[in-house]
Amino acid sequence: KVDCCVSSIAIVETGESPEIPQKIPVGIITDRDLVQFQALGLKLESYTAKAVMSTPVLAVKPEDSLKKVQ
Repeated sequence: KVDCCVSSIAIVETGESPEIPQKIPVGIITDRDLVQFQALGLKLESYTAKAVMSTPVLAVKPEDSLKKVQ
């Protein structure tokens, strides 16, 4: 459980290269998603992150310009 305000969380899988361990983003869940699920009366403990995450995840490199993000 997280004790601070978090608006989204990335769902990651471990990359296949044992020499260079990487976390690859495969989905995202936002606080808005959780509010919507609760409004629908869904029991959050009955679902996995994989079942409800938004995909695909669009990603940029830290050095990419905001123009690319737009």
